[in-house]
Amino acid sequence: MFMPIFQPRARRLALLASVGAVTLFTAGVSTQSPRFYPDDPIARAPESQDASKAVPYSLSQMYELVTNLFVASGHIPSGLRAKNINTIDEVPDSSWFTNRIGTRTITAEEITRGPNIGAPPDPSKWVVIREKTSGAHPGFTAVDGKGETWFLEFDPPAFAEGATVTIGGVPATDVIWIDSHMLSATTPAHSGIGWVEVTVTNPDGSSGTIAEGFRYGDFTPPVVNHQIAGTTGQNGWYTSDVTVTWTYEDPESTIDVVYCFNPYTQATEGTQFAICYVTSEGGETIVDVEVKKDTVPPVIALSPAYPETYAQGQQVPIALYCSDETSGVPPLNCTANQAGAYLDTSTVGTFVLSATAIDMAGHTTTTGSHITITTTFQPAK
Repeated sequence: MFMPIFQPRARRLALLASVGAVTLFTAGVSTQSPRFYPDDPIARAPESQDASKAVPYSLSQMYELVTNLFVASGHIPSGLRAKNINTIDEVPDSSWFTNRIGTRTITAEEITRGPNIGAPPDPSKWVVIREKTSGAHPGFTAVDGKGETWFLEFDPPAFAEGATVTIGGVPATDVIWIDSHMLSATTPAHSGIGWVEVTVTNPDGSSGTIAEGFRYGDFTPPVVNHQIAGTTGQNGWYTSDVTVTWTYEDPESTIDVVYCFNPYTQATEGTQFAICYVTSEGGETIVDVEVKKDTVPPVIALSPAYPETYAQGQQVPIALYCSDETSGVPPLNCTANQAGAYLDTSTVGTFVLSATAIDMAGHTTTTGSHITITTTFQPAK
């Protein structure tokens, strides 16, 4: 595709026509002149001034951006009529503009060709002066053999019905032809992430390849698993040192370990959390595992705690307290072999007052004392 770039002469004519049109407008709105002239509406703006010394210059898009955003933003219209129009508000023809659509019948060939009426470029010699900096299709600005400047852009080959697609060298499935420039296809499975080439082959054997036409991404975070080694007790407690071993994987992208002691060993008593935090292109995964360790059995405070002798019928209070600083002892797990708040001294003889404590980890502690009941009080020796 060739697009001509205006030469200095065309720019001079444009400026000339513009100045002439402004002059015409000024005369047209003068209060000393009639509102309409005999030649109204003007169909072509006269070229009444010399613009032979006009030189081309490049417009600054950055200047336009800043000016329109911060300087001229919020501009209130002045109410003046637009310039360079005739008395019926149409833009007249000039050396740089020609009315086409709406003034006469336009053929399909004219629409295809566009407004350009100049000669085609001279391809005997091309001098590239700059490359295209945006867009999907390659292109550049070059000077032809006649010294005229042209912009050249290469159109991609059209897709034909029945075209096949390979992505990364593997055939795509469900290829649907939408039009000459669009296909729909399902990408094949692929391990890993990154750019791969895409090739489209038409039924006649013509093909085109884009080196980095498709990028496989990772949209799932890493999978993290763990194993716990230790002696299990009750209620999720461990009664020995505990080791947590982590495994993590993401077959699609590289894993970055943010925080994950592996293996994690809990040597202290109590409850702690083993944490593994890893990321990949597919996202992040944080797993925390509660580790409860209790290796110490509970403690019992029992009264009477030592061998004692009491008289028959004597009122002796029983005191019982069970504790475990780590997993704790539920009240129902702290019991004595005698119920009630007082010792049973109704029968003469000897027996053992005992108590049992079971903590949440399953450790059991038992203690007791020998109690003697006599008909007369005899203190223990």
